[in-house]
Amino acid sequence: MLSFLGIGAQKAGTSWLYEHLRRHPEIHFPVGKENHYWDGLERGKRDESIAEYAKKFTGSSKGVYGEITPAYATLRSETIARIYAEFPDLKLLFSVRDPVARAWSAARMFMDAAWLTCDDVDEGFLWQLCSSNAFTQRGDYASCLRKWLQHFPADQILVIDYASILEAPENVLARVIAHLGISQSKGWPHSQKLRTKVRQGVEWKMPSNLGDRLAAHYTGHVGAFEELLKKHFPQTEISCQTWLSQF
Repeated sequence: MLSFLGIGAQKAGTSWLYEHLRRHPEIHFPVGKENHYWDGLERGKRDESIAEYAKKFTGSSKGVYGEITPAYATLRSETIARIYAEFPDLKLLFSVRDPVARAWSAARMFMDAAWLTCDDVDEGFLWQLCSSNAFTQRGDYASCLRKWLQHFPADQILVIDYASILEAPENVLARVIAHLGISQSKGWPHSQKLRTKVRQGVEWKMPSNLGDRLAAHYTGHVGAFEELLKKHFPQTEISCQTWLSQF
């Protein structure tokens, strides 16, 4: 049965989570990473029924079954309601990152996929891209989580700090498996690989003016996220104090 979903955020460590969690003998990803079933359903791009989708998460192996698709962070409330109706005990994993850093990482990925470099575009293009509605939605963590909290209780959602993945990856994985209700496994994780980036993107320095503009753009969203954490996740150790100030 589908036990958990990784719902994002994009460019906030979801590939790292997938690569290490899939090596645990009791964590199974039968459809791999980024199956895009639920967002595909919203856009009319998936023909299989929910029953057919759910059937993929059955098996004889001990443990939990799930998938990670960052696009799920921005699902519509009615889609999340359907998920809850089918899987009310689902555990959710949501990782967050300084939204300016997240946007810049996503922009580099976008440009690399289009065979572009920073020399091919001007700062105006970069601003329009990083402040676009699609990019802003993915960095507006409060709005993303509010929709999920309309249907799922907060104790079924684990919020993960990208900075903690960099600083204390062992602790992050320990929290995840505790949240999923499984135990530590001998030989897992491979500690020597925990600080290795799973996907090394292209490295381009962000123009300083762009960083300032994006920091102002995301200030309100960060404030709303801090308030949401205080209200629904008071035990979290996530600190947003250094966000928006490192560019």
